[in-house]
Amino acid sequence: MKEFYDIIFVGNTSIDKKQCVNGKYVETLGGSAFNSYCATLAVDKHQNNKIYSNFLNNLKYINLNNRIYSPNYFYIDEKQNTCLSDIKSIVKLEKNFNCRHLHISIRKGVDFRSFLDSKIEYETLSIDVMIHSVKDYVDDIKEFASKIDFLFCNMQEYEFLKNIEIKGVFIITNEQNPVEIYYNKDKNDYYNVPKIKTIKSTTGAGDSFIGGFLSEYIKSKNIDMSVESGIKCSQICLKLYSNEQFKNKKITKKTVTFKLPQKIIIIGPSCAGKSFVSKKLQEKWPLYKIYDDLEVLKERVDLDSGLSLGANFHYYKNLKFATPKTQKMENGTFKIIDESLWKEVIEIICKVCSKYSIIEFSRGTTSNSKEEQRKVYIEYINYIENIFKNDKIIVLFVDKNYKKRLKRNIKRKQTGGHEVDIETFKTYYKFSCKPSSYKNILKINSNLNIDKIIKKIGGKI
Repeated sequence: MKEFYDIIFVGNTSIDKKQCVNGKYVETLGGSAFNSYCATLAVDKHQNNKIYSNFLNNLKYINLNNRIYSPNYFYIDEKQNTCLSDIKSIVKLEKNFNCRHLHISIRKGVDFRSFLDSKIEYETLSIDVMIHSVKDYVDDIKEFASKIDFLFCNMQEYEFLKNIEIKGVFIITNEQNPVEIYYNKDKNDYYNVPKIKTIKSTTGAGDSFIGGFLSEYIKSKNIDMSVESGIKCSQICLKLYSNEQFKNKKITKKTVTFKLPQKIIIIGPSCAGKSFVSKKLQEKWPLYKIYDDLEVLKERVDLDSGLSLGANFHYYKNLKFATPKTQKMENGTFKIIDESLWKEVIEIICKVCSKYSIIEFSRGTTSNSKEEQRKVYIEYINYIENIFKNDKIIVLFVDKNYKKRLKRNIKRKQTGGHEVDIETFKTYYKFSCKPSSYKNILKINSNLNIDKIIKKIGGKI
């Protein structure tokens, strides 16, 4: 009778001799299977998980008739991103088993075909690869693609694998950038990865993500919860020299991980710092593109000034209007003379924006009534939500003291930036006009540290 387990991790266990990113030299027990297994201990110590590998010690390995193999050695320089190996034994199937989930690390020293061609019974299958050898196994992975439920890789490794169509999903890590779940060319999700101030060692962080993900997945079958668990285990690993220390760890809710919204709408009065917040979010989450109403307005002003074909424009390309909606002022600023332009700007942005977008806009009416301005904000937010009804959307209201905003507007003129006409500013931008009746809005001060802003976003989502 075959033995039955929750998760089996097939891969190397090794002695890692590594120069860590913080400069310290250490020798630890390591290897992909070992690191992934250890991470599961922080998620659920009661799971019946095992390692199928080549180097036995007192951990929960499958018993291979008490055979002890010589360990493999890996010489790792984390700063130089190099890894040299001394493979003394090969991991291959010698004893059948059944499990809920089978995970195989495809790399040198692992006879993965002996497992994939076997009669092992499992509910789900995942693999991971290694940047130093992934290009050697592309054809092998293509051969078994119809069996793979999860393919774990980092962004560099994905470049070798992106043309393979697997049964399930790619799970792509990218250091401290968002984790990506790639379903197909029409669907992908991203998850925030919190910033870590102090990192001891990067070795095993990807393996730890895998262990945390799979340990949660076999319990809940929930991708969001599994990614969160994987990120938390990965971040624990970055603070350790050896994954053996996972036996004393447990993941907590302190780490802020969440699925990123497809659209971030940023509204607020002029000179409150909307563009500053947008750029900081884009630095943290490079997948977003920023669409600013000012850039659209500038094109319309240029178009209205010449009333000619906008062949070189981005937003108004090859369009011509009989009646202008803006008027250039002598001081270099411009005035909106047709209120319908605000709706036009939003409509244009919605037509051209990418899947993951930051959409900035201000005011939306020539009325100086606070209630009217709040009403228009909600009208345009609802319009965007209706266009992108299948997307997750969050709205940030960026605000700042009126006197500080006025001072910033004047400074813009001095530095050659865009200046709002002073009378327009005093008439229409004196009030913040946060649409408080809107259910899903988050008030942000642009002076906040970006990590605090992201934490507030995570709390709202």
